Amino acid sequence: MENFDRAVSEISFSPTIDNFLNSDLSLSNRHGLPHVMRVMFWVHYLSTPEMIELLLPQEVFDPFLAKDSLLAAVLHDLRR
Repeated sequence: MENFDRAVSEISFSPTIDNFLNSDLSLSNRHGLPHVMRVMFWVHYLSTPEMIELLLPQEVFDPFLAKDSLLAAVLHDLRR
């Protein structure tokens, strides 16, 4: 969890309820903040060097792509 917290702090943006266009959906488990945080966690987990090596052995770990992927996970449902 410590690595996840550090990764989130490195993207300089952490989602809050106020970021959602539709405040009624902001706490929804389906598309709200809990969902976004789950997506962020799994994107972070799947983009670690260990998981890249396991899942895509022909690929080289790219820390910039990992960071960009985490930012995409943050933003993907905020404008609902």
